[in-house]
Amino acid sequence: MIARPPSELPSDLSAFVATHFAGRGPNPDRLIAESWYRSVYEHGLDPAKRASHVQLEHHEIRLHQEEHHDFLAIASQGVEGLARRLNPAGFAVLLSDCRGITLDARLPGEHSPYADSGLVIGSCWDESLVGTNGIGTGLAAGQPLIIHRDEHFLSSNAVLSCSVAPLFDPQGALLGCLNASCLNSGGPKQAQYLTLQLVSLYARLIENASFRQRYAGCVMLTLGGEAGDLGNERLLAVDAAGRILGANRASFLIAGQGISLLGADVQDVLSVSLDQLIALTQGASAVHPCGQPAERCWRSRCVCPPPSGAPGTSRA
Repeated sequence: MIARPPSELPSDLSAFVATHFAGRGPNPDRLIAESWYRSVYEHGLDPAKRASHVQLEHHEIRLHQEEHHDFLAIASQGVEGLARRLNPAGFAVLLSDCRGITLDARLPGEHSPYADSGLVIGSCWDESLVGTNGIGTGLAAGQPLIIHRDEHFLSSNAVLSCSVAPLFDPQGALLGCLNASCLNSGGPKQAQYLTLQLVSLYARLIENASFRQRYAGCVMLTLGGEAGDLGNERLLAVDAAGRILGANRASFLIAGQGISLLGADVQDVLSVSLDQLIALTQGASAVHPCGQPAERCWRSRCVCPPPSGAPGTSRA
């Protein structure tokens, strides 16, 4: 379950920040301020307290990795690929489960400074334990984000700059988090933006690989993402009756909160029958009644205008 900000936030978060974080510079993004607020009032943490890293014992790490064997088998391939690109630039790459416990970690050549900062397998970055941080706050917010230097709740974690993206399963549930962290970054937060994009891309690749393995015996539909964005393809798994069994994150985001994908008939979502979609594999083309290619009419109700002179075509 994704944690949400408390229902009763201060009417002026800037006043809260000024009271508790006067030395942190200009007002942070609202997402950061909300996490600071949770850290103080929900978790009872003190930002001046030195970080006390919660670390699993060796036997606990082994059991924890065995528990997540299937997830690790796929996700670690993505971790390895991301680490090959980011370790030489001084970034540690971590994979966590949905509780913020690190399952895999790939560190740059000089391991010690990263390990001393808790960037190791078996460390726990849950927001309730260490306050605002990349993994914990990424899981709590359920969205990609950057936690840069003194945006971390505990001042002792201010050496870190973290770019994170949550990972979701085909039912839309949170699986864990992919994270890239560097130490003592001297640049502004904006300098981490490209790192965040790369982390987010690999998170989508991990999700899609997991999706394809899970539904290897089902009908799978691949719908193109935005033009020029191959990393944002939409995937649906459909049973023999045309009911949607699972969807990747891009599909859930495109559908939005107003549409329930799981269990829905694919024809209600795409306005094209399963038989018509299967015909695509034989070289046919599925066209929506409005005249557009079927995959462009994504929502459950077509809102495209009918083509000029097309009798019997109406907007829903």
